[in-house]
Amino acid sequence: MNVRTGILAALFLCVAPMAQAQTELRFACYADGNECEVYRDLLDGFEQANPDISVLVDVVPYRSGILEGLPVTLEAGEGPDVARVTDITGLSRHLLDIRPYLADPAYWEDDFYPSALVRMRLHNDPQGIFGFPNQITMTIGYVNVTLFEQAGVPVPDASATWDDWAEATRQVKDRLDLYSGMTMDRAFHRAIPGTVAYGARYYDDADHLRVVDDGVRAFARRLVDWHGERLMPLDIWPAASGSQVVPGADLFENSETAFLLSGSWLLPRLSRNVSGIFDWRAVPNPCGDAGCPGGMAGGSAIVGFRHTAHPREVARMLEYLASPPALEAFAARTLQVPGQLDLLKAGVPYETDDPAVAQSLEVIGGEVARVSPVIQKLEVEPLQRRILDSGTANLGLATSGEIGVDAALDRMTREIESAAP
Repeated sequence: MNVRTGILAALFLCVAPMAQAQTELRFACYADGNECEVYRDLLDGFEQANPDISVLVDVVPYRSGILEGLPVTLEAGEGPDVARVTDITGLSRHLLDIRPYLADPAYWEDDFYPSALVRMRLHNDPQGIFGFPNQITMTIGYVNVTLFEQAGVPVPDASATWDDWAEATRQVKDRLDLYSGMTMDRAFHRAIPGTVAYGARYYDDADHLRVVDDGVRAFARRLVDWHGERLMPLDIWPAASGSQVVPGADLFENSETAFLLSGSWLLPRLSRNVSGIFDWRAVPNPCGDAGCPGGMAGGSAIVGFRHTAHPREVARMLEYLASPPALEAFAARTLQVPGQLDLLKAGVPYETDDPAVAQSLEVIGGEVARVSPVIQKLEVEPLQRRILDSGTANLGLATSGEIGVDAALDRMTREIESAAP
């Protein structure tokens, strides 16, 4: 047991119940890196402080185990007691209200990234507490500095537009004969900041959802054009079908692309796989004609489910994992931005000696601070998942040349309007 885990155990020994018949909780956990391993360590401390509870950490694939499989299981009234999830809005009606069991509900109300609480309360008691955001993720750019240096091309600065990045990476690609100049994960979530940079509003003056406008069209046309000239690779956006997310990290790690628009969750992987092989760093989301909107926030939350036979025990587990020592230990070891506001302000003593990671975390923190109001509204939009899935599928069709940009966006409009209440 590490030092932090020991401290956590000591903090909770004073409230641990007397030993009794052990209750087993199932925790469905997905991982981008070492998150489930860290949670297993933290839960060792929880079990020591709560000998009447054991926790089985079930590591599952993200898409099949969490995004697609978990909703089906919950609809049947089955599934884990606790899970690490991302589609909080979609799962909200299955969540367990732990407020009655919490020692300090005000801590949960006041100290966490607010949009997560709003999303959990959809289809639920507006006063309920259903879990906590354990991390904030942010769309972010990554640049292969070594390739730019080899090509003799300056890396664009923080005020650079998408057009500036396209021109710079076009030069790097041509001079070094790269497979692609820039890459974006196949996910409309990654494209949203680009659309807002070119003026997308997503809501009309009456605050009604209107997804497709001139800003969305402007960025969509750029995305299609960049694929048409092979500045962007054909095995990411055009290569998959439907709403399937395809990451571009492999191309970046293999020095086959000079710029990648992905997310903050890649930091541990890049530190492990490319630091020492080539120089890299994070850069802010590119700007556009309408300004620099920051990134699109996302992240994961730890939640309990109302079908559980052990609500009190679930609440004790979540209370433990949501404590400041546990949150700090998780963020420090996983290199993630915490979802707890005091930690976000104070800074986390990250366990890394990689200067690229340290620099990247500063950039990510800056992007969190400047997220545009439009993107903030989308973070709590009840139809967010429908928007993301439809945008990914239809822009995928447009980048592959199967249909035109206008036809793709018209389809997207119809799909989202048909899902609206």
